[in-house]
Amino acid sequence: MKKHLFVINPVSGSANTHELLHDIDRHFSTSHTEFKILQTTGSNDAAAIQHALNTYLPDVVGVAGGDGSINMVAPLLISTGIPLGIIPSGSANGLAGEFGISMDNALQNILGERTRHLDVALINDRHYMLHMADLGLNASLVRRYEEENRSGFMGYAISAIQELPMLQRHFRVIITSGNSKTEFETNFLVIANTRMYGTGYEVNPVGKFDDQQVELCMMKPLSAELIINNLFLQNQPDRDSELFDIYSYQEVQIQSSTPIDFQSDGEYIGELTDLHIRVLSDQLRIVVPDQS
Repeated sequence: MKKHLFVINPVSGSANTHELLHDIDRHFSTSHTEFKILQTTGSNDAAAIQHALNTYLPDVVGVAGGDGSINMVAPLLISTGIPLGIIPSGSANGLAGEFGISMDNALQNILGERTRHLDVALINDRHYMLHMADLGLNASLVRRYEEENRSGFMGYAISAIQELPMLQRHFRVIITSGNSKTEFETNFLVIANTRMYGTGYEVNPVGKFDDQQVELCMMKPLSAELIINNLFLQNQPDRDSELFDIYSYQEVQIQSSTPIDFQSDGEYIGELTDLHIRVLSDQLRIVVPDQS
Protein backbone atom coordinates (compact mmCIF):
# COMPACT_ATOMS: atom_id res chain seq x y z
CA MET A 1 0.00 0.00 0.00
CA LYS A 2 1.34 3.43 -1.01
CA LYS A 3 2.02 5.89 1.80
CA HIS A 4 1.58 9.64 1.36
CA LEU A 5 2.90 12.31 3.71
CA PHE A 6 1.23 15.73 3.47
CA VAL A 7 3.06 18.76 4.84
CA ILE A 8 0.63 21.65 5.21
CA ASN A 9 1.38 25.26 6.03
CA PRO A 10 -1.90 26.36 7.68
CA VAL A 11 -1.14 30.10 7.40
CA SER A 12 0.08 30.15 3.79
CA GLY A 13 -1.70 32.48 1.37
CA SER A 14 -5.46 32.46 1.40
CA ALA A 15 -5.94 28.68 1.51
CA ASN A 16 -8.76 27.23 3.60
CA THR A 17 -6.92 24.57 5.60
CA HIS A 18 -10.11 22.90 6.82
CA GLU A 19 -11.34 22.53 3.25
CA LEU A 20 -7.98 21.20 2.10
CA LEU A 21 -7.91 18.59 4.89
CA HIS A 22 -11.40 17.52 3.89
CA ASP A 23 -10.34 17.20 0.22
CA ILE A 24 -7.28 15.12 1.15
CA ASP A 25 -9.43 12.79 3.23
CA ARG A 26 -11.98 12.51 0.40
CA HIS A 27 -9.35 11.72 -2.24
CA PHE A 28 -7.11 9.39 -0.27
CA SER A 29 -9.38 7.54 2.17
CA THR A 30 -11.03 5.69 -0.70
CA SER A 31 -7.96 5.16 -2.92
CA HIS A 32 -6.32 2.19 -1.13
CA THR A 33 -3.50 4.42 0.08
CA GLU A 34 -2.31 5.37 3.52
CA PHE A 35 -1.69 9.00 4.41
CA LYS A 36 -0.35 11.12 7.24
CA ILE A 37 -0.71 14.89 7.71
CA LEU A 38 1.88 17.14 9.32
CA GLN A 39 0.96 20.81 9.82
CA THR A 40 3.86 23.24 10.17
CA THR A 41 4.07 25.51 13.20
CA GLY A 42 6.95 27.83 12.36
CA SER A 43 9.18 26.14 14.97
CA ASN A 44 11.62 23.32 14.11
CA ASP A 45 9.53 22.37 11.09
CA ALA A 46 12.42 20.98 9.02
CA ALA A 47 13.42 18.66 11.88
CA ALA A 48 9.82 17.48 12.30
CA ILE A 49 9.53 16.77 8.57
CA GLN A 50 12.82 14.88 8.54
CA HIS A 51 11.65 12.80 11.49
CA ALA A 52 8.42 11.97 9.64
CA LEU A 53 10.42 10.94 6.56
CA ASN A 54 12.64 8.68 8.65
CA THR A 55 9.85 7.03 10.63
CA TYR A 56 6.81 7.03 8.33
CA LEU A 57 8.82 6.25 5.16
CA PRO A 58 6.39 7.79 2.66
CA ASP A 59 6.33 6.93 -1.03
CA VAL A 60 5.22 10.47 -1.97
CA VAL A 61 5.34 13.80 -0.11
CA GLY A 62 2.72 16.46 -0.85
CA VAL A 63 3.40 20.03 0.25
CA ALA A 64 0.61 22.60 0.63
CA GLY A 65 1.88 26.15 0.78
CA GLY A 66 3.84 28.69 -1.22
CA ASP A 67 7.39 28.66 -2.54
CA GLY A 68 8.75 28.98 1.01
CA SER A 69 7.10 25.72 2.06
CA ILE A 70 8.37 23.96 -1.07
CA ASN A 71 11.88 25.25 -0.40
CA MET A 72 11.82 23.84 3.12
CA VAL A 73 10.75 20.33 2.10
CA ALA A 74 12.44 19.83 -1.28
CA PRO A 75 16.06 19.74 -0.02
CA LEU A 76 15.08 16.91 2.33
CA LEU A 77 13.93 14.86 -0.68
CA ILE A 78 16.98 15.38 -2.90
CA SER A 79 18.59 12.06 -3.85
CA THR A 80 15.97 10.07 -1.88
CA GLY A 81 13.86 9.11 -4.90
CA ILE A 82 10.71 10.30 -3.08
CA PRO A 83 8.58 12.43 -5.45
CA LEU A 84 7.38 15.88 -4.39
CA GLY A 85 3.74 16.76 -4.98
CA ILE A 86 3.01 20.49 -4.95
CA ILE A 87 -0.32 21.82 -3.63
CA PRO A 88 -0.03 25.54 -4.50
CA SER A 89 -1.97 27.14 -1.65
CA GLY A 90 0.42 30.04 -1.01
CA SER A 91 0.57 33.57 -2.35
CA ALA A 92 3.67 32.79 -4.45
CA ASN A 93 3.78 29.55 -6.43
CA GLY A 94 6.30 30.00 -9.21
CA LEU A 95 7.42 26.38 -9.45
CA ALA A 96 3.84 25.08 -9.55
CA GLY A 97 3.09 27.39 -12.47
CA GLU A 98 6.06 26.02 -14.39
CA PHE A 99 4.56 22.50 -14.28
CA GLY A 100 0.91 23.50 -14.80
CA ILE A 101 -0.04 22.55 -11.25
CA SER A 102 -3.09 24.24 -9.70
CA MET A 103 -5.25 23.78 -6.63
CA ASP A 104 -7.83 22.15 -8.91
CA ASN A 105 -5.54 19.35 -10.11
CA ALA A 106 -2.94 19.02 -7.33
CA LEU A 107 -4.45 16.12 -5.36
CA GLN A 108 -5.37 14.18 -8.48
CA ASN A 109 -1.79 14.64 -9.68
CA ILE A 110 -0.47 13.16 -6.44
CA LEU A 111 -2.77 10.18 -6.77
CA GLY A 112 -1.64 9.65 -10.36
CA GLU A 113 2.05 9.91 -9.45
CA ARG A 114 3.25 10.92 -12.92
CA THR A 115 6.62 12.59 -12.38
CA ARG A 116 9.21 14.70 -14.20
CA HIS A 117 12.71 15.25 -12.94
CA LEU A 118 13.82 18.74 -11.99
CA ASP A 119 17.43 19.86 -12.15
CA VAL A 120 18.69 21.44 -8.94
CA ALA A 121 21.32 24.18 -8.77
CA LEU A 122 23.75 23.92 -5.89
CA ILE A 123 24.99 27.36 -4.86
CA ASN A 124 28.24 27.72 -2.93
CA ASP A 125 28.09 23.99 -2.11
CA ARG A 126 25.42 24.52 0.55
CA HIS A 127 22.24 26.07 -0.84
CA TYR A 128 19.86 24.32 -3.25
CA MET A 129 17.98 26.42 -5.81
CA LEU A 130 14.97 24.90 -7.55
CA HIS A 131 13.39 27.76 -9.44
CA MET A 132 14.88 31.29 -9.56
CA ALA A 133 17.58 33.21 -7.73
CA ASP A 134 18.87 36.70 -8.39
CA LEU A 135 21.27 39.47 -7.48
CA GLY A 136 20.35 43.14 -7.25
CA LEU A 137 16.96 44.68 -7.91
CA ASN A 138 14.57 41.82 -7.12
CA ALA A 139 16.64 40.54 -4.19
CA SER A 140 16.45 44.04 -2.67
CA LEU A 141 12.70 43.92 -3.24
CA VAL A 142 12.43 40.54 -1.47
CA ARG A 143 14.48 41.93 1.45
CA ARG A 144 12.11 44.91 1.76
CA TYR A 145 9.07 42.64 1.41
CA GLU A 146 10.31 40.47 4.31
CA GLU A 147 11.44 43.39 6.50
CA GLU A 148 8.10 45.16 6.17
CA ASN A 149 6.18 41.89 6.68
CA ARG A 150 4.04 42.39 3.61
CA SER A 151 1.91 39.65 2.08
CA GLY A 152 0.25 38.82 -1.21
CA PHE A 153 0.77 40.23 -4.69
CA MET A 154 -0.28 43.78 -3.75
CA GLY A 155 2.34 43.88 -1.01
CA TYR A 156 4.91 42.72 -3.54
CA ALA A 157 3.87 45.47 -5.98
CA ILE A 158 4.16 48.14 -3.25
CA SER A 159 7.64 46.92 -2.37
CA ALA A 160 8.56 46.97 -6.07
CA ILE A 161 7.56 50.61 -6.42
CA GLN A 162 9.55 51.53 -3.30
CA GLU A 163 12.63 49.86 -4.80
CA LEU A 164 12.67 52.15 -7.87
CA PRO A 165 15.86 53.92 -6.68
CA MET A 166 17.65 50.57 -7.11
CA LEU A 167 17.31 51.04 -10.87
CA GLN A 168 20.14 53.57 -10.66
CA ARG A 169 22.47 51.21 -8.74
CA HIS A 170 24.48 49.16 -11.20
CA PHE A 171 27.05 46.58 -10.22
CA ARG A 172 29.83 44.91 -12.16
CA VAL A 173 30.27 41.14 -12.16
CA ILE A 174 32.83 38.75 -13.61
CA ILE A 175 31.33 35.54 -15.00
CA THR A 176 33.73 32.59 -15.22
CA SER A 177 32.96 29.20 -16.77
CA GLY A 178 35.81 26.88 -17.71
CA ASN A 179 38.37 28.96 -19.60
CA SER A 180 35.82 31.67 -20.45
CA LYS A 181 35.69 34.91 -18.47
CA THR A 182 33.28 37.78 -19.22
CA GLU A 183 32.53 41.04 -17.43
CA PHE A 184 29.06 42.58 -17.25
CA GLU A 185 27.48 45.65 -15.71
CA THR A 186 23.83 45.45 -14.69
CA ASN A 187 21.43 46.19 -11.84
CA PHE A 188 19.66 42.83 -11.96
CA LEU A 189 21.11 39.37 -12.65
CA VAL A 190 18.77 36.36 -12.61
CA ILE A 191 19.90 32.76 -12.16
CA ALA A 192 17.06 30.82 -13.78
CA ASN A 193 16.43 27.08 -13.64
CA THR A 194 12.95 27.48 -15.13
CA ARG A 195 11.17 30.03 -17.34
CA MET A 196 8.86 32.16 -15.21
CA TYR A 197 8.69 34.13 -12.01
CA GLY A 198 5.66 33.61 -9.80
CA THR A 199 4.14 36.77 -11.30
CA GLY A 200 3.95 34.96 -14.64
CA TYR A 201 6.72 37.00 -16.27
CA GLU A 202 8.82 34.80 -18.57
CA VAL A 203 12.31 35.99 -17.77
CA ASN A 204 13.95 32.95 -19.39
CA PRO A 205 12.11 31.83 -22.53
CA VAL A 206 14.88 29.35 -23.44
CA GLY A 207 14.83 27.68 -20.01
CA LYS A 208 14.13 23.99 -19.49
CA PHE A 209 13.91 22.49 -16.01
CA ASP A 210 15.66 19.26 -17.02
CA ASP A 211 18.38 20.32 -19.48
CA GLN A 212 21.30 20.23 -16.98
CA GLN A 213 21.81 23.98 -17.34
CA VAL A 214 20.84 27.23 -15.68
CA GLU A 215 20.58 30.55 -17.46
CA LEU A 216 22.15 33.80 -16.31
CA CYS A 217 19.82 36.58 -17.39
CA MET A 218 21.43 40.06 -17.36
CA MET A 219 19.07 43.01 -17.39
CA LYS A 220 19.72 45.55 -20.12
CA PRO A 221 19.67 49.32 -19.44
CA LEU A 222 15.96 50.12 -19.53
CA SER A 223 13.45 52.61 -18.18
CA ALA A 224 11.86 52.22 -14.75
CA GLU A 225 8.39 52.19 -16.31
CA LEU A 226 9.21 49.30 -18.64
CA ILE A 227 10.77 47.24 -15.85
CA ILE A 228 7.94 47.75 -13.35
CA ASN A 229 5.19 47.16 -15.92
CA ASN A 230 6.73 44.06 -17.43
CA LEU A 231 8.56 42.32 -14.61
CA PHE A 232 6.49 43.07 -11.51
CA LEU A 233 3.01 43.95 -12.75
CA GLN A 234 2.45 40.87 -14.92
CA ASN A 235 2.28 42.57 -18.34
CA GLN A 236 4.30 40.49 -20.80
CA PRO A 237 6.60 42.69 -22.91
CA ASP A 238 6.83 42.69 -26.69
CA ARG A 239 9.57 40.42 -27.92
CA ASP A 240 11.26 43.49 -29.46
CA SER A 241 11.78 44.97 -25.98
CA GLU A 242 13.09 41.98 -24.03
CA LEU A 243 14.66 43.00 -20.75
CA PHE A 244 17.53 40.49 -20.57
CA ASP A 245 20.56 39.07 -22.31
CA ILE A 246 20.65 35.32 -21.61
CA TYR A 247 23.57 32.86 -21.30
CA SER A 248 23.44 29.13 -20.41
CA TYR A 249 25.85 27.28 -18.12
CA GLN A 250 26.24 23.92 -16.41
CA GLU A 251 28.73 25.35 -13.91
CA VAL A 252 29.60 29.00 -13.43
CA GLN A 253 31.24 31.42 -11.00
CA ILE A 254 29.87 34.94 -10.38
CA GLN A 255 32.13 37.46 -8.66
CA SER A 256 31.51 41.07 -7.65
CA SER A 257 33.86 43.59 -6.07
CA THR A 258 31.03 44.86 -3.85
CA PRO A 259 28.42 42.95 -1.79
CA ILE A 260 25.09 42.57 -3.61
CA ASP A 261 21.65 41.55 -2.29
CA PHE A 262 20.93 37.91 -3.13
CA GLN A 263 17.72 35.90 -2.92
CA SER A 264 16.95 32.31 -3.89
CA ASP A 265 13.48 30.88 -4.51
CA GLY A 266 11.86 33.85 -2.76
CA GLU A 267 14.07 33.72 0.35
CA TYR A 268 16.44 36.60 1.05
CA ILE A 269 19.91 35.17 1.75
CA GLY A 270 22.01 38.30 2.31
CA GLU A 271 24.70 40.37 0.60
CA LEU A 272 27.24 38.28 -1.30
CA THR A 273 30.28 38.88 -3.49
CA ASP A 274 30.87 35.34 -4.80
CA LEU A 275 28.55 32.65 -6.12
CA HIS A 276 29.58 29.25 -7.40
CA ILE A 277 26.72 27.50 -9.21
CA ARG A 278 26.70 23.86 -10.23
CA VAL A 279 23.74 22.05 -11.82
CA LEU A 280 22.84 18.63 -10.41
CA SER A 281 20.73 16.52 -12.74
CA ASP A 282 17.92 14.10 -11.81
CA GLN A 283 18.13 14.85 -8.07
CA LEU A 284 14.45 15.61 -7.49
CA ARG A 285 11.21 14.37 -9.02
CA ILE A 286 8.04 16.48 -9.18
CA VAL A 287 4.54 15.01 -9.48
CA VAL A 288 2.94 16.65 -12.53
CA PRO A 289 -0.39 16.67 -14.40
CA ASP A 290 -0.91 14.04 -17.10
CA GLN A 291 -0.48 16.61 -19.89
CA SER A 292 2.70 18.20 -18.47
